[in-house]
Amino acid sequence: MLSAEDEKSSNVFSMERQSSVDKVLGMCWNTLSDTFEFHLKFHRVDREVLNRIRPPTKRELLGIIMAIYDPFGFLANLTICMKILQQSLWKRQIDWDDPLPHQFYTQWSTWWEGFQNIAQFTIPRCYSPLLMSADEIQLHVFVDASASAFAAVAYLRITKGSAVDISFVAAKARCAPMKGMTIPRLELQAAVLGNRLERSIRECHEFHISRVTFWSDSKTVLLWIRSTTREYKQFVASRIAEILGNTQPSQWRWLPSSLNIADEATRAKAVPVVCSSSRLLTGPAFLRKQEIAWPVEP
Repeated sequence: MLSAEDEKSSNVFSMERQSSVDKVLGMCWNTLSDTFEFHLKFHRVDREVLNRIRPPTKRELLGIIMAIYDPFGFLANLTICMKILQQSLWKRQIDWDDPLPHQFYTQWSTWWEGFQNIAQFTIPRCYSPLLMSADEIQLHVFVDASASAFAAVAYLRITKGSAVDISFVAAKARCAPMKGMTIPRLELQAAVLGNRLERSIRECHEFHISRVTFWSDSKTVLLWIRSTTREYKQFVASRIAEILGNTQPSQWRWLPSSLNIADEATRAKAVPVVCSSSRLLTGPAFLRKQEIAWPVEP
């Protein structure tokens, strides 16, 4: 039998557990549903800006971007839009406390309206129910670049008998340098980012990954990686050396741009799609098929 005090403590603990949500800077772990959620609060941004009564300044826009804590990159395809916009303001030499020009404000307003759906966003914390008894666990990393950004996205391919699960692991997206860079070099930067992402994933997980595959739609980068001459300029040579220090050329495969899932995080969408079933999170459909049906380099 519990004393009155113990019973009261037990009830309090039970109530806390029923509404248990562990928060870290707005990103939450709902322990009841075992899902990640986002409960974002923009305390340091004027209410008039959040309600779209007036346009934000460059300083306030940066405050909104920095308030979105997303260590796994669940929202990489959304946050990169505002990072590209912020970079455009730097190129235009907009002062910190100047309001956004009309064309930029229209872009931000559309993005902000779509971003309000973040309250309904959830994603399972567990990769897959097949993970602990899987026959094979593969890691697939997709890399891509555009004139404005480069990105890498990683997925686990978990098989158990004839069952196949594809699970999002992490994504990283970066703005292209302001000084400008050729697309092949940006694609190479994306390959380096994917190489580093793969290394951190392997180091942070205890289960055995039997196979790692990298996917890129840049034939130039693939030729650089596979070449045996190594007669490159310093920029290319140092990055190829880093990639080959951690991977083998045989691990790098080509796929058409239309199937490259990392493309979702390299292009600023006019209207962001905040959805748990977005293409970025569900992964490429071809990985659910047998390997014979995967893209083959011409």
